[in-house]
Amino acid sequence: MEKGYEELNIFNKTISRRGFL
Repeated sequence: MEKGYEELNIFNKTISRRGFL
């Protein structure tokens, strides 16, 4: 897997947790 993918995954998880998405 690429590094960017992991970073995006973490970012997406953080946003989801905060309730932005």
